[in-house]
Amino acid sequence: MLALTHLAAGQPHQAVRVTESMLKHLTEIDSGDDEQQSPRAAAVRESVSTMLLAARARLDSYRKDVREGKFDGGQSVAIASGWAEKALMKLKEWSSSAGASNWARLRDGLVNQGKHISQESACLTFAGCLVEAVTRSHQGVPSCSPPREIYDNALTEAELCLTNHVMTSRKNRGSKQVDSQANPIALYLLALVCAHRNKGEKALAVLEELVDTSTQVYTFGRALAAVLLACLRKVDNAIDVIEDTLKNVTKSSHEEVFLLRVRSRLCERHKRSMEVHVVEDAIDALSAAGHKRQASLLASDLAHYCISDSQEANKVKFARLAVQLDDTCPSAHFALGSTLEADGNEHAALESYENAMGTVSQHGPSALAAASLLARKEDNFVWHARSLCKDALKWDMYNAEALVTLAKMEELMGDDK
Repeated sequence: MLALTHLAAGQPHQAVRVTESMLKHLTEIDSGDDEQQSPRAAAVRESVSTMLLAARARLDSYRKDVREGKFDGGQSVAIASGWAEKALMKLKEWSSSAGASNWARLRDGLVNQGKHISQESACLTFAGCLVEAVTRSHQGVPSCSPPREIYDNALTEAELCLTNHVMTSRKNRGSKQVDSQANPIALYLLALVCAHRNKGEKALAVLEELVDTSTQVYTFGRALAAVLLACLRKVDNAIDVIEDTLKNVTKSSHEEVFLLRVRSRLCERHKRSMEVHVVEDAIDALSAAGHKRQASLLASDLAHYCISDSQEANKVKFARLAVQLDDTCPSAHFALGSTLEADGNEHAALESYENAMGTVSQHGPSALAAASLLARKEDNFVWHARSLCKDALKWDMYNAEALVTLAKMEELMGDDK
C-alpha cells in the first residue's frame, strides 16, 4: 500500500526503496501437496504482485529521471525487465504444475483482491519493459546500450510473448468465450514491437483490432497507424486517420495535443497543407488553461511546419511564441534556432541551439543542428562539430545524419578509424 501511495503521489524513487525492501521478504513457494494449494496460491500472489510493482516503480523512476535530463544507461530498465520476467516465469511455472481448479482459484483470489495479476499482466509488463529497454535505455550512455543482437533478440522475445497472448484471445473469441477480447495494451505493444522490427503491414493489421475509441491506447494506436501509413507512402491516408481520431478526443486534452503534433509533423515532412488557425486556436486554449509546456510544444511544431511551407511571417511568430510560453522548453529554442538559421542568421541560431542544450543536456536535435551548421564553417570549428555530433548520438545512437556528419568530421581531423 505504501509503494502504491508513493507512485500515485509521483514519488517513484521512494516506491523503489519500498519495493526493494518488500522483495527481500518474499514468501518462498515450495511444491507441497494438494492440501497446501491455498498457501501456495497466496505465496504466488504475493510474489507476482510484488515483482510487478517493483518493475513499475523502477520504470516510473527511470522515466522521471529522463524528464529531468538524468540518464543511468538503462540500468533501471534492465532491473525492471528482470523482475517482470521473473513474475512471468513464476506464473507459468505455477500454471503448469497446479491443477486447473487450483489455477482458477488463484486467479479468482487475485481478482477479488482487486490486483488482477495474471499471466496477461505479467506478459504485458515484461514486453513493455523490453520495448523500453531496447528503444530508450541507451540515452546518455551509448556504451551501455544493448548490442544489436541483444536488441533483436529482446524484440523477438517481446513479439513472441505478445503474439501468443493475442492469438489465445482470438481463439477464445472464436469459441465464444466471455471476455476474450485481446487486451488493447497488448495489441498496441505488439504493433509497436512489429514497427521496430520493420513489420509495418503486420503492425497495421494488429492495430485494426483496436476498437474502443474511449481509451488513450486507442489514440496512441491510431497515431502509430498514421505514422506507419506515412512510412508506406500513404500520407493522405495517414492524415485522414489523424483527422478521424481527433473527432473523438476532448478539446485541450493530452490526446488532442498529441494528435495535433503528429499531424503537424506529418504535414511538415511530407509537404501537405494544414489549417494553421486550427492549431493556433488550440495553442491559445492550452495557454489560457495554464498548460504552457503543451502550448509551447504545439507552437514549436507549428513553427517547423511554417518553415517547410515557406510561411515567413508565421514561422518567426510561432517560434518566438513557443519560447515566450515556456523558455525552459528545449523544443521551443530548437524551433527558434531553426527559424533563425533558415533566415541566414547563423550566429543567433547557434545561440538558440545552445539555449536548448542548456535546458536539457545533450538535446539531440539541437546538438545535430549546431554540428551541421559548424561543419559548414572554417576548419577550426571541426572539433566542436565532432563533439556535438557525439552529443546527438547520445540522444539517438542510430541517427544516420549524425553518424555521417561525425564521419566527415573525423576524416577532416585525420582520424581514419
